[in-house]
Amino acid sequence: SLLKKGLEERWIDVYETEGKRNGAYSTGAYDSHPYVLLNYQETTNDIFTVAHEMGHAIHTYKSNETQPYAKADYTIFLAEIASTVNEVFLLKHLYKNTEDKSLKRYLLTYYMDMIRATMFRQTQFAEFEQIAHAKAEAGEPLNKENLNAVYYQLNKDYYGEGVIHDEEIAYEWARIPHFYNAFYVYKYATGIISAISIVKRILTEGEPAVKDYFEFLSSGGCTDPVTILKGAGVDLTTKAPFEAAMEEFKATLEEFKITGASIASVTFGPTVTRYNVTIPRNISPRKVVALDQSIAISLHSKEGVNIYPNFEDGVVSIEFPNKESFNFGFDIVDEIADLYPEKLAMLHVSRDLTEHRFTFRDMMRLSNQCAN
Repeated sequence: SLLKKGLEERWIDVYETEGKRNGAYSTGAYDSHPYVLLNYQETTNDIFTVAHEMGHAIHTYKSNETQPYAKADYTIFLAEIASTVNEVFLLKHLYKNTEDKSLKRYLLTYYMDMIRATMFRQTQFAEFEQIAHAKAEAGEPLNKENLNAVYYQLNKDYYGEGVIHDEEIAYEWARIPHFYNAFYVYKYATGIISAISIVKRILTEGEPAVKDYFEFLSSGGCTDPVTILKGAGVDLTTKAPFEAAMEEFKATLEEFKITGASIASVTFGPTVTRYNVTIPRNISPRKVVALDQSIAISLHSKEGVNIYPNFEDGVVSIEFPNKESFNFGFDIVDEIADLYPEKLAMLHVSRDLTEHRFTFRDMMRLSNQCAN
């Protein structure tokens, strides 16, 4: 494979050395193989960096191998696609081949943040550029006050009420070097959108999609970039790849969620009330106080509460006395984290005279409530 070829032929300068430029990058010339320069540390992030930079290197290698010198260079519009395809493939491979739940959650978070930072955030940057250039063309002054106001409003528009908008964020535009190279950043967004569609097609269609992708890698700048991408099955003149990217984010978010515990049924007896609570999915109970070897149930309540786990059906039955007022808590805690155990789910039941009120909280939702 080309990855193996690059390793064996020493395309990669791996470790930090004195005077070496920081970060990671790929470079080369038409009459030589590409060179990848890293400052590698043994971290998950740096493994993704290797995949990213080798995507650039293989794109360059195939284009130089196939195209004449005048048409070998590919445009910036295409430059971040192969690198991102490699990252997405690596992530999906790691996710598929690990049973470590903490690593799975980390990978899902990494992927969602990749999409957020590369598609959502870069689109926000591009809109800021568009507004700033429109102001310049209209003869409006581009001073600190005007640009700060535009950037601050865009942050509010893009992130809404889900975050606190610090006033200092209005100055962030001034530290983004890409803004001094007009209309560069939108290509990051189109790059990840294209990469997601390419990966999805390869995983679903197999060899025909792989062949088309290698044609893409070998195309260099032989024609316009939109036409080259169409050859790989991505038509950016339609909504399809954009919608596919958003569906990918949605599916990843759903995979990340721990489905909430819910009240399956309630049995009212003369002296006690029993609640049958479904256990969140992707937690398979094996013991009374431990679920899936790393998940612990903790029970905190007044005296007289009994818990009956039904492992086969994925239900926990909770029984407590009929009193005028009662408070009951049920936690599912992930104890994988060494220092900070993570509460995956909490069910709180309070009874006040004539009604029972249930509140369930998990990582993704603040509360779901129902009253009986």
